[in-house]
Amino acid sequence: MSGPFHIEGDWPAPTTLRRGWGKATARPWNRLTSDGSIRLIRGNTAFLEDATTWTARQANGMVMSPALYPSATRIWRRVGYQNDIELQVMEKQMGAERHDFKRVDTLGDRNNKILEEIDRMAFDDYWHMDGPGLQEAVDATPRQQVFVSFADNDPVGYAIVGAQLGVSFLQRIAVVPAHQGEGLGSELMHASFHWAASKGAATMLLNVREENAGARTMYRSLGFVDTKNILEVLRYQA
Repeated sequence: MSGPFHIEGDWPAPTTLRRGWGKATARPWNRLTSDGSIRLIRGNTAFLEDATTWTARQANGMVMSPALYPSATRIWRRVGYQNDIELQVMEKQMGAERHDFKRVDTLGDRNNKILEEIDRMAFDDYWHMDGPGLQEAVDATPRQQVFVSFADNDPVGYAIVGAQLGVSFLQRIAVVPAHQGEGLGSELMHASFHWAASKGAATMLLNVREENAGARTMYRSLGFVDTKNILEVLRYQA
């Protein structure tokens, strides 16, 4: 595979790179940092290397991979990516799930900017997920739902949950700091459990940074267990 890319999109908007049968998507990591992010849809090592080089030129020379199981990192390492972030995978068996989450509703037709603002307040700059990242999380599975939690009629938390082939995935959850500790995170989780069970999911998976002890404790209290599996986010420096 050689030659120029066919480029769809205009950086810093999300961009699709194609060459032959190879395909990748690229975008800034988020609007608050200068790093790039790339997802390999299909393609060989040469294609990923060229797509990474193109993305590094648009960003500050730094490009991040998606969260990958170790078995899927080989092609990335051949290009020069190295370990950066390790995520622990946790799992919960679905059962008879609660459905009394009174402060939670579906996102419906509300503007996705609501999620972006909640996320900005809930996470530091590097871990903030802006519009394109949130859309990736929503689109990651064929079935998905977005829940929003409210305090005094103001949206202060959200959860993105998806389902595929009998497995559900908690893609993202956030509650603004001023309303953490009020049980809103738990209600978002229970709403996600109830939705996933209604879609026939037998299990739910999520990933969490090992150092995030507070989140890990909450997840365990809701029935999640450590699977001993990890996901790796790799970093490329030009």
